[in-house]
Amino acid sequence: MDKAAKRWLSAALIGAMLGLSCRRKQDAPVAVVVICDLSASIDPEARVAMFRSVESVASTLRRGDSLAVIPLTGDTENESSGRVLRIEISAKREVYDEDLRRDAAEARKSLEQMAEWAMNSPSGQTDLLGALAVAREELSGVHRNHRSFVIVLSDFIQDDARFNFEKDPKLADPATAKALAAEFAAREGKPLEGVRVFLGYLRSQDLGALSRERRTAIRAFWVEYIKRLGAAPWCVADGPGLVLRFLDVARTNRTAS
Repeated sequence: MDKAAKRWLSAALIGAMLGLSCRRKQDAPVAVVVICDLSASIDPEARVAMFRSVESVASTLRRGDSLAVIPLTGDTENESSGRVLRIEISAKREVYDEDLRRDAAEARKSLEQMAEWAMNSPSGQTDLLGALAVAREELSGVHRNHRSFVIVLSDFIQDDARFNFEKDPKLADPATAKALAAEFAAREGKPLEGVRVFLGYLRSQDLGALSRERRTAIRAFWVEYIKRLGAAPWCVADGPGLVLRFLDVARTNRTAS
């Protein structure tokens, strides 16, 4: 991340978090988990937009809310250890909002480190299935009175030691893709029951090289998989551009699709 981008991120995070409003009594706190695709195929401009959208998500947090940012790599369950960014906004206000200043500084440092890691050591593969497992672990510790949201920003091409969605024959058409999703989900129950899930695409070299039918099949796989896990998915082409709309709709309990 260059110096200008760092200054922008620093100012934006501090301004956003210090500007947090107190929660209205009727609002339930929310827990947001964001999965950020750090694979090498993601367009550099799309990667910058992704990190800016994460900052925008942080700016929507209110007292009592929490945010976890999970880096999506080729072995997410292993490589995310020690790299997950967690922000918890205390429900109790400190004098002069000193807690928000600390949270802003810590978030700024962690996001800068994640962005630099993505730029300097981009992942050659993508393990979104593993990242969703990590997201479920994050949400498992959330208090029952929280509303839970998962935001995925990716090209959605699963590519790890088990699967390569660019070539796997089961991802050649939507029908077989949905069948594969149902098979996977059947082993897991409904761990995302009641969770709103945002599936937002990022521009990607690998995605652009695929046929339209395979892209449609990949999308069908993830929508079906998320539904089978018990969640309500909203899949959009412009991931970074529609994150805030999703959160606004989800917070007010309207249907996003």
